[in-house]
Amino acid sequence: MVSMGKGILPPRALPRALLLTAVVVLLLSSVCCSGKLGALAAISGLISDSETGVPVNDAAVSVCGKTVRSNPEGQFKLAEVSPGKQAFEIKAAAYQLLNCQVLVKPGQNDLAFNLSPLPDPIITGMVTDLYTTMPLREATVALTGNGELRSTCSTDEQGRFSFGLLQAESYQLAVSHDLYEDSIMDLQVVPGENAVEVQMTRKGLSGQVAFSSVKQGKRDIVMRSLMSGDLCPVTTDGTGNFRPSLSPDGSKILWAHEQDDLKQIHLSNIGGLDSTVVSAGPSDDYPAWAPDGSMFACQSVRAGANRIIIMDLSGTELADLGAGRFPAWSPDGGKIAFISSGKIVVADWQSGGAVTIGDRANVYYPAWSPDGKMVAYSAREGDASYILYIYDIENNASKALMSGKIHLRCSFAPNGQWIAFHTILPELSSAAQIYAVNILESDGSVLCLSGENGEHRDPSWSR
Repeated sequence: MVSMGKGILPPRALPRALLLTAVVVLLLSSVCCSGKLGALAAISGLISDSETGVPVNDAAVSVCGKTVRSNPEGQFKLAEVSPGKQAFEIKAAAYQLLNCQVLVKPGQNDLAFNLSPLPDPIITGMVTDLYTTMPLREATVALTGNGELRSTCSTDEQGRFSFGLLQAESYQLAVSHDLYEDSIMDLQVVPGENAVEVQMTRKGLSGQVAFSSVKQGKRDIVMRSLMSGDLCPVTTDGTGNFRPSLSPDGSKILWAHEQDDLKQIHLSNIGGLDSTVVSAGPSDDYPAWAPDGSMFACQSVRAGANRIIIMDLSGTELADLGAGRFPAWSPDGGKIAFISSGKIVVADWQSGGAVTIGDRANVYYPAWSPDGKMVAYSAREGDASYILYIYDIENNASKALMSGKIHLRCSFAPNGQWIAFHTILPELSSAAQIYAVNILESDGSVLCLSGENGEHRDPSWSR
């Protein structure tokens, strides 16, 4: 006989209340999702098209954690479903999703569901000018699918267009206009309305424009892609970055950087994170690339006077062209235009020989046209007006192009058709902005390229 030690209790049966609780838990766990006990239900159902009454094949019917699919006659069956109010979800291709609650009774339930077809795909759109946001009428819109032209139309007075009788598939939309660059976009069309907006760029507005931007007291360099309108920061430190100059191939950028009374020229690759200091200072400004991208000119203070200095990209001085400001390199690479004593001087940077050109005095900011036949410049007229002129070198004649409230520093587009400039146009903005004007058109209308709050100056245009 085994004796029990002190403090050890003999085994005994579990309490009756604990056994009843275990039974209840087991019963509850067998209930599906209604939480109610009782006889289970069976469901026979039919899925139909709400518009035609045609049975819907392969519709997925889900309820209480179970999913079945309808047969070609639209029929489905579900067994062992808990009675009560149950949530049904029914999905089928080309039909709108159906979610509903149905009171399921114990025993057999015969149910019917109607699915609404998805609406036919349509494309609705509007065509606008990227920089003015004005609607473009009489633009031609072509819709292509699987390599075949499906339809064409023209925009109305509000720039609107539409296409119907489509399938839910991939299409390509091509928009053309006599005054604008073609625009092409790929579309994945879905049932219902597919709304698109097409923003178009005027012909000749290609490449990119860099400019200085002042916001909340910080001055940085930004660059705008003229085809997409996207803005990309070049600098982000906000510590005195201004007067950018894009390399002819658009891959590099020079700019003036001023901090702690030291002004130097910085160089960076487009998209790069770091910059290189390429001039010693103490006051170097207005960098201008040579056409071959191997060197640059700048305005540099020497012995208290502004001089035109040529440097390579390591900062080695190659030439000193004498007193002057605002250098601009000729397209052929042999000459540099700058301002000296209020006149435009053109100097051979290697020989140093120089001539004065132009028919006006007290001018600023020369800029060569891409063909080398014209020089643009800014001149003050009276007390409050500044004029942007285009000087024809062969004919020795200047033509007024635009006027503004401050000097209009400018840069030609690579194709010579457009010219970008900064100024204040009171009817458009109280701060300096970057504008562009088509020099081949006579209406004088301008496009705002900066398009942002703040003050923007010193455009540099490159491909």
